[in-house]
Amino acid sequence: MIKARFSDQDDLTIWKSFKGGNREAFAYMYDKHVKLLFLYGKKISDDIDLIEDCIHDTFVEIWTSRSQLSETDSIKRYLFKILRRKITKAVQSKYKTQNVGNQHDLKRIVDELTKEESMIRQDVNAERYVIVRESLRLLTNRQREILYLRYFEGLDYEEIADIIDINLQSAKNIVHRALVKIREQLSKEKISKLLIFLLFVLSSF
Repeated sequence: MIKARFSDQDDLTIWKSFKGGNREAFAYMYDKHVKLLFLYGKKISDDIDLIEDCIHDTFVEIWTSRSQLSETDSIKRYLFKILRRKITKAVQSKYKTQNVGNQHDLKRIVDELTKEESMIRQDVNAERYVIVRESLRLLTNRQREILYLRYFEGLDYEEIADIIDINLQSAKNIVHRALVKIREQLSKEKISKLLIFLLFVLSSF
């Protein structure tokens, strides 16, 4: 019922309803974005409990301070930006307390292949699969994060720059350097770009 009521409205209209205290608009925003926020959070940290806590805090924050929030025509971008800030702060605090490594290095840990990856491996030469996967692991955490936003979430460079809090040219440069690094690793392999990013999206990074 709620979904049908808001599905034909644009983000700006839904956001204004939410800011006006419309609980159904808030519920619709939550249902539509919570899974996307979780997937994005996994690109920043491997701590599932921390991610879930930060997502909860994100929605609590926007509800309690809704009247002071700025306007937006992209709710997803707005929520991504808040979540990224919260996860980054939480990870830095956690690692500071534990005195583990560099506080600013949000490292992803890959323990096993996902079920989706296993299905792909049935159709892809195992050797090429390993080459592609290893080339992606050579990317920095920020490069993988921005490629995720660009090619999986479909955000443009301006939106990415806003979420990551960098300038537009820096966002473009990071993507360019990441693609160059991938091409260098795969220069002798005839592997399509589509496959590269399919594996990237389905990987556990």
